[in-house]
Amino acid sequence: MNARSRSPGSVADPERLARLGPPLLGLIVIEFLLGMAVNLFVTVPTGGGASVLGASAVLDAHLVVAVLLIGISANALRLGLRSGRRAAVALTVVGFLGAVGASLAGLAVLGGSGPGASYAMSVGFAALLIEAGYLLRRALPSGAPSERPSAGAAGARMPPGPV
Repeated sequence: MNARSRSPGSVADPERLARLGPPLLGLIVIEFLLGMAVNLFVTVPTGGGASVLGASAVLDAHLVVAVLLIGISANALRLGLRSGRRAAVALTVVGFLGAVGASLAGLAVLGGSGPGASYAMSVGFAALLIEAGYLLRRALPSGAPSERPSAGAAGARMPPGPV
């Protein structure tokens, strides 16, 4: 059975959704570092709009990564909706809205907006981190250390032997 013939909500969708976690988190970290570099070391042209393109390689990279984050979040949202799982739907909606909101706020910052737009970027960033955390948790193999009871946990099995 190929991927196109699977029904919506098939096992492949949650697996594909979970696989988006590591690249999403990696791009979030890169975006954060690029954003800090732009904030600290780049003089953004005052014209806004297209005048910012080509003004700085760091700013251009920041914009490209933002577009990639929107794309990954949109794909996660699509897969979350297909999975039919409430948590997947809710958290991928949060992540997608965070990616779009942070990007729009970033464009407002480039246009000369004040601290409110910068704060909105950080809220969108936090929403993306929530989505990435959910996807990474889904990507953990079953029996991962976080799911195994510790040796002292109640109900943990003792090795066979005399009592």
